[in-house]
Amino acid sequence: MKTSEKLMLGFYEDCDLLEEVARLDDYELTVTMLQRLIGMRDLIEHVKTVEEEEDD
Repeated sequence: MKTSEKLMLGFYEDCDLLEEVARLDDYELTVTMLQRLIGMRDLIEHVKTVEEEEDD
């Protein structure tokens, strides 16, 4: 399994956690979780790019 695929699995788990965090009705915590997801998305895109370059 590629690193990007492993990161995607973690990303999906965090998406599920976001739903639970949002139910806590804590704005700052929800924003922090969203920032984490955005950072993970950016990291995954970077890792995919590196993997594609290595495959070429």
